[in-house]
Amino acid sequence: MKLVGLFKKNKKDCAPEGDIQWPDHVRQLDPNSFERFLTSYPLVVIDFWAPWCAPCKAMKQKFRELEKRLRGRVAFGKVDTGRYQQIAKANHVSSIPTIILFKCGEKVERFSGNRSFSDMESILESYTV
Repeated sequence: MKLVGLFKKNKKDCAPEGDIQWPDHVRQLDPNSFERFLTSYPLVVIDFWAPWCAPCKAMKQKFRELEKRLRGRVAFGKVDTGRYQQIAKANHVSSIPTIILFKCGEKVERFSGNRSFSDMESILESYTV
């Protein structure tokens, strides 16, 4: 999935045209908001989860803390794979939790399972300026 329509042509500066209004919380995404969310920010992290998933629950607080620490540099979203299976399928999510990092609308990193906070922070920091 290549979503670069709203981004500047220069890959090094792929910020959307105009001012970025960074989210101030983790956004719940659905089929109507998913693609728009990916193309609204230069760096996006999506958590694919389900309410019944114990490892997803363990990751929830880590994900919220990462959002607070990286606010204004990374946009964070969540997709409930039980409700929105089509988004999970389109992103080849076969286990949860799965975290996918998009840069300039393109997938650049993914990991599954319950990861440590410092591991996730290190991965995300490597993509921020």
